[in-house]
Amino acid sequence: MRPFMKIRLIHIIFKAAFLHAVIMLGGCASGERLITLSPVGPKSNSSPGGDGPGHLVVYNTSHETLGQDGAMAYPHDDYKILDGRHDCIKRVRNVSGAHGEIPTRVDLPPGQYTVIAHSEVQGSVAVPVTIESGLATRVDLQYPARIIRPNSTASN
Repeated sequence: MRPFMKIRLIHIIFKAAFLHAVIMLGGCASGERLITLSPVGPKSNSSPGGDGPGHLVVYNTSHETLGQDGAMAYPHDDYKILDGRHDCIKRVRNVSGAHGEIPTRVDLPPGQYTVIAHSEVQGSVAVPVTIESGLATRVDLQYPARIIRPNSTASN
């Protein structure tokens, strides 16, 4: 096979994989089975107070793509945020920065939420998160996380 044809084939495969990911995470409704991970958030005694928003940053799976400059880039996949009633309130396009490799910071009112995302190791996961005013909550799904309820389901 010619080198040009190999590159073209690889490019087509990556486009198909990306399209599959978009379809799987499309919209907010989903009936997928999820693994529920340990809660993430600031310690209850660490809140600086105030009434402004808190911040959420999710480091989840990334995919390989060809950047505008021809170099390979690894942007993070999209994810969903559910409120305390498990209603989908936001679908996050998790890319920022020059090459799209930096996760998006999302401002949220203080409260309890659930992040539905894809983990590097565990597949589709649900992560309960606490957002407190003025504080950042960081969810890292790129490395193994501790499961608290294996084989549980979460509806969104």
